Amino acid sequence: MEIFNSELLPASFFVLALFAGFYMAWNIGANDVANAMGTSVGSHAITLMTAVIIAAIFEFSGAYFVGESVTTTVRKGIIETSYFQNPEHINLLLFGMLSALLAAGTWLLLATRMGWPVSTTHSIVGAIVGVGLITGGAEIIQWSKLGEISASWVTSPLMSGTIAFFIFTAIRRYILDSTSPVQAVRKYGFHILFLSFVVMISILLIKGFKHVEFISSMTLSVKILISILISLIISLIFNAFIRKYLDRSIVAKSEQKSSSSEEDSLSVELKDSIKQLSAIKNKSKIEYQAKLNQVLEDINEIIFDIDAKTAGIDISAEFKVVERVFAIIQVVSASFVAFAHGANDVANAIGPLATIVAIGHDGVAAISAKTPVSPWLLACGGIGIVIGLATWGY
Repeated sequence: MEIFNSELLPASFFVLALFAGFYMAWNIGANDVANAMGTSVGSHAITLMTAVIIAAIFEFSGAYFVGESVTTTVRKGIIETSYFQNPEHINLLLFGMLSALLAAGTWLLLATRMGWPVSTTHSIVGAIVGVGLITGGAEIIQWSKLGEISASWVTSPLMSGTIAFFIFTAIRRYILDSTSPVQAVRKYGFHILFLSFVVMISILLIKGFKHVEFISSMTLSVKILISILISLIISLIFNAFIRKYLDRSIVAKSEQKSSSSEEDSLSVELKDSIKQLSAIKNKSKIEYQAKLNQVLEDINEIIFDIDAKTAGIDISAEFKVVERVFAIIQVVSASFVAFAHGANDVANAIGPLATIVAIGHDGVAAISAKTPVSPWLLACGGIGIVIGLATWGY
């Protein structure tokens, strides 16, 4: 299969465009993937190396399998590409898309060097708008689509913040503040896993695999049903391992309790001694009562320390078990975020590059034609993101 026509696009320009697309994808991986894995590493749920490996797998999968739909928006949805159908304007579009990639990539490079977590979508959309304003003026900007994109920059944090509020409120109410957090995790852990898996698999089947005829030919209801069944099976498997871990932890906890039984009995004996000493003190001469009061104070301090220690064993043991389970769930959810990030943000690198490649293959006709994004382009974008993550994403 011919990737580009050398009569329509010089080989040197094609190579330069590939470099610019990879440069942008590399910067996306270096700057933006921290959104997915930063919380897991910061909370010590996983190590940095493990985070890089997990993010690499899911970022690439999201980019390759689901990245096409967003790529089409970046490619044709921001400026009126029909303006460039005039043969005299075609070079403006080619060099404009190349400039947008280099400009956005350089800005991300600077932001990453300074440690600024900026938006890669803001960067490429702004660059393409700038190209449109210079080449064709404000008339060729698709302001309605730009308004939708800009609105998402406001609604996204509001929606994610609202959903996070309700999720954490439910977790705190039904698990963390329950009388037995471990038993609460046994009860609700499956539900959390199932909701997480069903969201990811539904997106994968509905939005992804468009180049797989068997899946793309399915109706929406069939895809939803399959995603529910697959999520149910995976959640049951995960939940079985979690329950096994909880059972082992409960046994260890009971052993820990038995190891503190000597201290518990000592506390009881000391409390009995206090009663006896108090009775003796009341019958003693005045010169002995002061010394007995000091002895009683010392014994009370010992009892307080023993009771606080044995109570702390129960509390810390419960929450350590719960934290470990939620660390597993956190890694699962972070993997989904990495998958969604790859699906969404690969378009920021591949969208402009796909325009250049399409013109290099079909000429001016590619501007108005609804040509699909080549899988090899999505793969290149995914690889670029993964390399950026591995080399500078920390």
